[in-house]
This record gives sequence, C-alpha cells and structure tokens, in this order.
Amino acid sequence: MKVFSRCGAIFLICCLMVALLPLPANAGTYDVLTYEIADGEVTITGCAKNTTGKVVVPDTIEGYPVTAIGEQAFRSQSYITEIVLPDSVKTIEEKAFFCCRSMTAIRLPSDLTVINDYVLADCSSLTSLHIPASVKQIVRFALYDCPNISTLTVESGNKTFYSTGNCLIRTADKAVVFANTHSTIPTDGSVTTLAKYAFLALPDLVNVSIPRGITTVESGAISSCDNLVSIHLSDTVTSYASQASYNSQADNLSTLTVDPKNPVYHSSGNCIVQTQTKTLVQGCKNSKIPTDGSITAIGTGAFTGVKNLTAIAIPEGVTAIGSYPFSYCLDLVSVSLPSTLQTVGEKAFNATGLTDITFPSSVTTIGRYCLDQCKSLKTVTILNPNAEIYPRDSTFYGNVTIYGYPGSTAAAYAKEYGKTFVA
Repeated sequence: MKVFSRCGAIFLICCLMVALLPLPANAGTYDVLTYEIADGEVTITGCAKNTTGKVVVPDTIEGYPVTAIGEQAFRSQSYITEIVLPDSVKTIEEKAFFCCRSMTAIRLPSDLTVINDYVLADCSSLTSLHIPASVKQIVRFALYDCPNISTLTVESGNKTFYSTGNCLIRTADKAVVFANTHSTIPTDGSVTTLAKYAFLALPDLVNVSIPRGITTVESGAISSCDNLVSIHLSDTVTSYASQASYNSQADNLSTLTVDPKNPVYHSSGNCIVQTQTKTLVQGCKNSKIPTDGSITAIGTGAFTGVKNLTAIAIPEGVTAIGSYPFSYCLDLVSVSLPSTLQTVGEKAFNATGLTDITFPSSVTTIGRYCLDQCKSLKTVTILNPNAEIYPRDSTFYGNVTIYGYPGSTAAAYAKEYGKTFVA
C-alpha cells in the first residue's frame, strides 16, 4: 500500500506540473499572413512572398487578439506599399519590416511603447511616419537607412519625443535623434544636441553645417553618410566628438571648418582642434597636422577609417596619441612618431597597412591592441627599455620581430608571447 500511495502521489504531482506548463503554440494562415497563438494571444510571424500593395493586419484571429508582430515577419517584402497595424498590437520585434523598400507608409498602433532595433531599417521609400503618444523608446538603428521620410510627426501628448522641422527630438535633453536632408534643425535654442546616429545612412547628405544653438555633437551623430564632403561647426558648438568611422563615410570627407568666433574649437589644416587642450579632435583625407605647436594630442578616433592616407608624420610637440585615432586607415603604410611622444593609446594603429614602426625613447606607454590586425607588420622597434607594453599577444599582430634593449620590457614581452626578439 505504501508503494502504491507513493506512486500515486508522484503521478498526481506530474499531472499538476503538466497542467501548469504553457499551452503549445498553434500556427495558422490568415489571408497572406502566418501566425501563432500562444497563451491566448496572436503573433504575426510572416507574410506570403511577393505580397503586393496595402496590407491590413486584423485585430483578432480565431477570436484571439493580435498583440505582436514577430521578428523579421515582413522582412524583405519588396512589393508591399503600405502596412496598417491594429491598436491591439503592443509589441513589434526586431527587423519586423526590415528592407521593405517599396513601403511608403506604415500605421503604428496607439499603445506601442518601443520601436525596436532595425524595425524600419532600409525602408528606403518610406516618406511618412507618425509616432504614437505611447512610444517611450526608439532603439538605435530603428530608422537606419530611411533617407526619404519627409513627413515625420509625433502625436500630441508624447512625453518622450516631439517633432518639428521634420526632426525627431527627445524632450528631456533637447536632442535631435533623427533627421535627414528633408529636416530643418531649429535654431531658437529649443534643441541643443545632435545625438548619436541623428544623421544615419543618408546618401544625399553632402555638406553638414551644424547650426547655431547646437552645443553638443555626440560621437557618430553623422554616421554612414557615404557622400559626406564637409562638416562646419558654428560658434555655439562647445562639445564635439569625431565623426570619423570605420565605414566608407571617410572616403569623401575632405573639408573641416569652424566658425572663427567659436570659443572652444578652431580649424587648421583641415583639422578640427580643441583650442585650450591642443587636441586634434578630427581629421580627414586632406588634413595637414599643424606643426606650429598648437597640437599636443591626437584625440580619440581622429582619423578612424580615413582612406588614401598612406603616410603620417606626427609633429614634434605631440605628447599623446589617444584611442584608435588611425584605426582602419587601411592604406597607411608609413608613420613617423616625434621624440616628444609619451603615450600611445588603445588600437592607435589597429588594422593599418604598416610594415614597421619605431617607438622613440620618450614613449612610456603602448596601449592594448595598438597594432592588432596589422597583417603586413614585420618589425617593431621600442627604444625605451622601460616602456609599459600592454600584456596581450595581439598588442602587436602576428609573428612580428621586436627590436629593443637586452633586459628591457620589450625583451620580456617578446619572450612572454613568443615573438622574435633582436637586441
């Protein structure tokens, strides 16, 4: 009896556990849409290939509310021109409408709170977009490569965003989070910041003049704009980060200027320079680094990704090279470092075409991944016997030959990571 009772108890527990498990999803088809039902709610999972024209998603299927559009549900639907979503939808997952290149308009649901990553990315024909009052977050690449939005509005009552001049603006910090060549940035002081990815993947953007009233330009505010030629800073910009990047944007950027009345920055030799700190903030393919003592530091990402830059001579007086200033300068094969240089930052020359480099005796610190991914690198000479070298094999790429003094940190590094050392 005891054995039977124990088995019965175990059986009862198992039955209860099974009963508590979520019900399996039921899949089906509704017109051109595919869907799943789970826990009494419908998620749209796909759409018939080559669907054309306007698609209206119903608010219920099989008596259950449609509450979600699944990840990549409408991805690469090349012939859909408009999509209407019901207010029952609460969630739109990543890349739901990615690469719908014929879609000119979409109706978003009234209770949507988040526009997820790449949801509308590469919708290059999208001309109008209305953001509901409920939206509290727009994830970084949600509107990537949407250059033709000419009517951008935000519903009255939205506490996070508003629109003006075809710009999407974050209320709390007065930041433009989306703009394009159809936009006019306010100059009345109501907007003070260009946020990261504000101008994103805009092929028609050629010349950027940061207007008066803008005080802050974040890193990557102007990103993946392949035909960008010039950037000009007004006299109100007091915080500017380099817009150089790994992509082809750096191919055409050739002119960098600053209003002479700007109290923080000036331009010289097609370089943007922070005057007081003597830091070269951004360069381009036409830059000539000033040799008049006005530069003592090469800033973070200053020349990142610049093409056709084959040789660079860092002038005397420069004491610091920041993080990844020449990273991904693929054509860079020659660099000359000054006798005043003390620190070389992380990824300073990462992924360049350098074959050899000499760190002068003044250099005390060589940062991590300094010469990583330099596949042509053959020799590194370190003249300071006590230089601090970041302890990673990839600080210097591959089976490089290191020249230095016997008993030096260079010798110790070579031994530790199996590099060839020549005294």
